Amino acid sequence: MYYFYQQLEHTLEFVDDNLESNKWHFGVAPEAGFVYLLESVYAFVNVRYNYAFSAENEITGISTPQSYLTFNIGFAFTPITYF
Repeated sequence: MYYFYQQLEHTLEFVDDNLESNKWHFGVAPEAGFVYLLESVYAFVNVRYNYAFSAENEITGISTPQSYLTFNIGFAFTPITYF
C-alpha cells in the first residue's frame, strides 16, 4: 500500500484547500540486489522499482499510476573469527 499526498500550488501561496489530493494506492515493488563479503565487511547493493496502481486524483479527476526507482547501498561489519 502506498499513500500519496499531492497539492497544487499557485504563485507563492496556497490557493485553496480543495486543491489537494490524498489517496491510498495498491502497488508492487520488485527488488533485486546482491551481498558481497570482503573479509569482515558485508556490502549490500540493491535496486527497487515501486509501482502504485491507478487511483483517481481529486485535483484533476484523472486516474494516474505512480512509480519510482530506488537504489540502496549498505554495509555490515562483523568481528573476525577463525574456526
